[in-house]
Formats: sequence, structure tokens, C-alpha cells
Amino acid sequence: MQVVDSSVIVRAVTTLDASERGLAGGAIYDCLIAQTAREHDAVLVSLAHRAAVRYSLIGAEHQLL
Repeated sequence: MQVVDSSVIVRAVTTLDASERGLAGGAIYDCLIAQTAREHDAVLVSLAHRAAVRYSLIGAEHQLL
């Protein structure tokens, strides 16, 4: 799976209407959390299976419970 540069997501949110990009509040939040975890070499532990797709796109290590 290809890793997405989350700065693209941040720019999309801050410079364009997020809905034009198909980004909803939860998706934006998941990507920002994943980027933060990745930058700090942290492992995300979550119950949110929907978020795992976004964590993978950002390249954050994660574990689903």
C-alpha cells in the first residue's frame, strides 16, 4: 500500500473545502492522529476498524483490538 504524505491532507483542509476532496471530519481527524503517531514512532491501538484504512494510508503502525 502506498503511504500518503499527510501534508497533502492538511493543505486540502486548510486551502480548499474539505467536502470537495471527499474528506469528512472523522477522516481528517484519523489522518492527523496517524501522522502524529508516525512522527513520534508510536503505535496506535484502536477499536475503530474504519480508521485502520487511514492509518495505513499515512503509514502509521497500528493495532486493532
